[in-house]
Amino acid sequence: TAKPARPLVALGLALALAEGAGFLESYFVDYPAAAQPQFDGGAGEALRIAFAARLENEPLYAPDSFFIFDGTYFQFWGDLDPVRFRQVGLEGLGIHRASPNAQYPPGSLVILPGGMRPFRQPAELVGTAARTGGGVAYSVWRAQ
Repeated sequence: TAKPARPLVALGLALALAEGAGFLESYFVDYPAAAQPQFDGGAGEALRIAFAARLENEPLYAPDSFFIFDGTYFQFWGDLDPVRFRQVGLEGLGIHRASPNAQYPPGSLVILPGGMRPFRQPAELVGTAARTGGGVAYSVWRAQ
């Protein structure tokens, strides 16, 4: 019986490994980045905008839906210190539930659904998180 030449086997193995590596990169790198907005509905992008704009420990107000899973969204997107988070919780870190009709302290960051704005006081638009399929999922405002 004829055996395949070693260089041919090595080439086949190298091609299989390259194909496998490409698949793994797609599955673990490309897919999560492309699918992330569909999993959190734009909350991650809104928190990324808010935490990037947050100066020191300004109060941050967010919708109730952000508080699910014991504040996991805030811990992940805000890169919060896990020890301090366990000690003082979200409230102790200046993170609170938003209400569209509330009066917010000047300088606080407010995340509201869609294009909604804190209409009881002047506010500056910091950024918007896109909705899957187009439009605005969340708006991030700085109360004045």
